Amino acid sequence: MHVVVLLIASASVLGCGLSSKTAEAGVEVEGSSEASDAAQADPQTGSQRQSKIAQCRDNSDCPAQLPRCDRSAERCVECVLNADCPLRKLCAQNTCIETRVCDSSLDCDASDGVSIVCDTALRSCVQCLREADCPGDETCGNAQCWPRCESDTTCTPLGLLCDRSAGYCRPADSVESTPPTQSSMDAGVITADAMVDAMVDAMVDTMMDAIDASAPDSSVPNADATVDAGPPAPVNVLVIFDKSGSMDQAWTTDSKWSVGGQAVAQGLEPFTDRLRAGAIFFPQPGSCDVAAFDDAQQLAFRSGAEFLAAWESALTTQLPNGSTPLGVALQVADAALTTALASADASTWPTDVILVTDGEPNCSADITEALALVAGWAAVGIETLVIGLPGSSGAADTLDSIAAAGGTGSHIAATDAMTLSQTITNRL
Repeated sequence: MHVVVLLIASASVLGCGLSSKTAEAGVEVEGSSEASDAAQADPQTGSQRQSKIAQCRDNSDCPAQLPRCDRSAERCVECVLNADCPLRKLCAQNTCIETRVCDSSLDCDASDGVSIVCDTALRSCVQCLREADCPGDETCGNAQCWPRCESDTTCTPLGLLCDRSAGYCRPADSVESTPPTQSSMDAGVITADAMVDAMVDAMVDTMMDAIDASAPDSSVPNADATVDAGPPAPVNVLVIFDKSGSMDQAWTTDSKWSVGGQAVAQGLEPFTDRLRAGAIFFPQPGSCDVAAFDDAQQLAFRSGAEFLAAWESALTTQLPNGSTPLGVALQVADAALTTALASADASTWPTDVILVTDGEPNCSADITEALALVAGWAAVGIETLVIGLPGSSGAADTLDSIAAAGGTGSHIAATDAMTLSQTITNRL
């Protein structure tokens, strides 16, 4: 039997570590948190006052207004990583600040320690894009400069751990436990925890080899009772579904609206028990407007069973009509995602956006702004799957650009309902 564990995540989490560039900047950064207010009240002693607000050893010790524990200083702060901040904000000196919009690195100002070079794909200033942007003893990882390392001994004085797979120091919360390498064993830097992890991995491999050998038909009763991979990851999805007039055109057995809508539901159904989803239909009837996410026309985030029932009802009660204001739809989606990411319950944070459309965006579409929004989602771990229905071939380049910005490469052309549903299932 072959056991497959699917992890839905993104490697685009931007760091906000203890780079020498940030330290050398030596500036106070404005923010909305209590800690930032303390620093502004007395620039000479701001950091000392912030440390007195709440001391900590991990995030569970921290209050809601300062939810992250900076383990290097043992104090609660607004952020440690860029992923701790809302969309289009970066973490600078443990405070979330607005990213600087840029067209080139000439638009960036290094005074805050993180806005040094321009990521033209995101149109945002970041600390680094490649190793050459960092000091000689640091390397670039996820747009942040980090000290190089081969073991934790380099990183622990900084309150960090060594991410050996990446080769640089990172905050403990962002470093996954990995089995020791032979070189680390030879160097004598193996820890007790690493030894245990390696032994467990070896035992699991042995067990799985035995299962495969005894079950050539790939069928082992009660296999889950033998090897527990833990609870499956939640599937949190925002669907953006085209409701323009052309969606009323025939496709196989019915209209693109009906056949495509049913295919989306079929693609999501296998995940009903761990699904949390919402939907944006665009446009409003006969217009270039898109209803706000809290409008009754849209489907707010809800459990899988509730969403699928509401989705089926919407396919019946709403009818295709109007243009294709995709840019406006993405703006509505951006507001919905920003609100969802503000939840204290990380298990409800969106992991994927699914965009389904049958044509070229119109209504004075601004593709540049659309790409910036989608790229911003990808930067915080929300990737965008783009699916084109029949009639969208003329928009292939545009849809490919959105998919690339959203971290999924290129769009998928769904020639039939099965392709549409299977694409969604395979993605999730």
